[in-house]
Amino acid sequence: MYNYHEAIKDDVLQAIREEWKPAELAEILYTDRGNFEMDLNDAFFLEDNVTGNGSGSYTFSRAEARGNLDGNYDILQRMVQEGWLDAGDVVDALAEENFERLDVLIRCFLLMDGILLALEELEADPEIAAELEKLRGVEEAAG
Repeated sequence: MYNYHEAIKDDVLQAIREEWKPAELAEILYTDRGNFEMDLNDAFFLEDNVTGNGSGSYTFSRAEARGNLDGNYDILQRMVQEGWLDAGDVVDALAEENFERLDVLIRCFLLMDGILLALEELEADPEIAAELEKLRGVEEAAG
């Protein structure tokens, strides 16, 4: 079964690592993590390599998107229950075999979870963790 949480986290990690060096990430995480989370959400919401929402497809393959959905219909159910998606839209997309749309919607819905998982993993990265410790030490010495 396709693991959306893991896939989104991995895509977010890759995008972050391509954009920022470890020392830069440590500085951002230390000084402004909350805003960074929201900035990442805004940036990645339309990023095809993370959600597919820019073009309307992450996989560019109906068959692959359908395979991703198999075993993950509970996520769609949760989206409907939380008011994020209308049940009629799900039925229509399934009837039209628009699996790519549903795949993208799930990625958008789970994006912030993926961002939080990615940032936790980055904070545990030895190089970033060492930079964070340096920053904490500087603040403690100054305080």
